[in-house]
Amino acid sequence: MGEATCATAAEYGNVLAMPSQPYIVIMAGGRGERLWPFSTRSHPKQFLQFNGPSFLQITVAQITEMVPASHIFVVVNQEHAELAAQQLPELPVENILCEPAGRGTAACLAFAAHILEREDPHAVMIALASDLVIPDKAPFQHLLQAGADLAAREEAFVLLGATPTHPATNLGYIGCAEPVDNAQGVPVYRVARFVEKPDAATADALLQTGQYFWNCGIFVWRVDHFWREMAEHLPAYAAAFRSIPAWQHRRELPSLLAEVYSGLTPVTIDYGLIEKSAQHCIALALPFTWHHVGDWEAIGVLLPQDASGNAAQARHVSIDTAGSIIIAENANKIIATIGVEDLVIVDTPDALLVMDKHRAQETRRILQEIQRMDG
Repeated sequence: MGEATCATAAEYGNVLAMPSQPYIVIMAGGRGERLWPFSTRSHPKQFLQFNGPSFLQITVAQITEMVPASHIFVVVNQEHAELAAQQLPELPVENILCEPAGRGTAACLAFAAHILEREDPHAVMIALASDLVIPDKAPFQHLLQAGADLAAREEAFVLLGATPTHPATNLGYIGCAEPVDNAQGVPVYRVARFVEKPDAATADALLQTGQYFWNCGIFVWRVDHFWREMAEHLPAYAAAFRSIPAWQHRRELPSLLAEVYSGLTPVTIDYGLIEKSAQHCIALALPFTWHHVGDWEAIGVLLPQDASGNAAQARHVSIDTAGSIIIAENANKIIATIGVEDLVIVDTPDALLVMDKHRAQETRRILQEIQRMDG
């Protein structure tokens, strides 16, 4: 395999075809700090494998039957370009778009939208995170296509929401009233408001109303509408990407992007654009279970469990142990537990994590403390 490098717009002539089909952009530039110590800077969450394909490979597999490989783009940090190419040999190497630095999801998606606009100003773009685990891909693809058809004809951002099953405090919520339309048999909701990662009491109150979805972080839009809204709500971002001249040659791309990214203040697409454009947002509801693979507690849900609710990727010797998650990088390593409940134990050659399962969101605090210690 040749060296994985950033693609230029000039090289997309044979890639971007069939304008009637949407383009799918997978955001794979995150650091996955909540899955430390398995997830590291050099090998972050999206590339991790638990008894099978990586999360990135699973995400791509869930949409490959919907569009040709030439319509699938993955945005990664430059240092992970070769790793992404190795895990996704089915994609054209030029479809791996490389960011020079992390600036949040707004920069990631603006970069991808800029590439697509060069070939088709009215391209429909579907943006997904790189850690999607969907139990049945057929209805998922149907939902994405319904969203793409809506976005093609509406001046709107289409969001996908999941029906909450518990009062989660680590997710955003989309407030909707009654359905206002129907797209290929899928109810269409007008978005009334957004609530970002509420406290436990607020999350419980939202759940009780029956009028809120979890925000899955899946967005669909036409790139021309995207840029109009960006110009209004994130004008510095719009101006920065508009300043990039016609892309001449692949070797010029890293320096051009580095200059643009150096002037960007990190911001998420939700806070920087979507929430400010609520009046132009519509939502479709997932008709199936959605798993947010955001921490070790979520990983435990995805792995097979024994009769006591323990999920293990190791030689787990269990005595009076329940509801625990036991992971070892060396799957043949024996990890024994006696008389414990709701623990997470993660073993790697460099670190050992032991924590209360219900505090799985706090691994970032460990990383901060390590940084302080290493000072």
